[in-house]
Amino acid sequence: MLPIAFSHSFPAPVWRLLFEQVSGAPGRVLVEWRDGEARRLGISAMSLPEGQILSSETAELPWSSSVMGVWNGLALYHRLGNERLPVPTALGCFDPDMGHTRWEWPNHLLLSCDGIQVEARPTAPSESGHPSVFFDLQSGRPQTGSAPLLPGPDDRLKYPVLYHRNSQYWPVVDRFVKKVTGQTPFERLHYAEVGDKILFSYYVYTENSPTEAFLLVSDRQARIRLHQPLAVNAAGTGTDATAFCLWQNQLLVLTEPTQLTGFFIDE
Repeated sequence: MLPIAFSHSFPAPVWRLLFEQVSGAPGRVLVEWRDGEARRLGISAMSLPEGQILSSETAELPWSSSVMGVWNGLALYHRLGNERLPVPTALGCFDPDMGHTRWEWPNHLLLSCDGIQVEARPTAPSESGHPSVFFDLQSGRPQTGSAPLLPGPDDRLKYPVLYHRNSQYWPVVDRFVKKVTGQTPFERLHYAEVGDKILFSYYVYTENSPTEAFLLVSDRQARIRLHQPLAVNAAGTGTDATAFCLWQNQLLVLTEPTQLTGFFIDE
């Protein structure tokens, strides 16, 4: 069994995980959860690798919003016109720790951000088309004389490879999972390697039982280190029940639709 780093439950099913995108900034993930019946969109900020919730207050945005990411601890979002036609009508900056919007520019779309400046473009064309405009991330004040922003990737975060049944590697990974667990992965699986460990997550389908999902961590000698059932999310959530990711030495996965768990992958 892999040791647990943290485990947190949220008021509604987790829709997305949004990770800090500025390399070198303190590790952070925003947990976006949605309650469809109450039309609530909540944001919970959590530090990494500690796994501590950074605010006791629940931060909320309008239901018809789309959080685009987090840069230096601040979240950028699009406000959408309506659910039937989800066209962005505004670009805003939200402080998840304080639980309030710092600024919002109507009729702008996010292009990029480097953690200091925000590159956007107006939604309505001008005589020169759709030229980029720039804002200060903290204040939202317009900036001049800036070049297009090209932020670098954060090497602390890694995602698995998704293999479908028609992949040339499917026979190999399918055979390994069957050998170790006796289960037959259904249609697709996620795969990653970390040191001497191999990670899989997959669905299992049988005609007479509901679809199940599992997370498997094995070493290269086919010894199981973790075989964890995963709750299959209810229809309408944005996450894949089998999806996982790696932040430095931790494996992050939804063990329940409302629960995020981190395991230490390096024992």
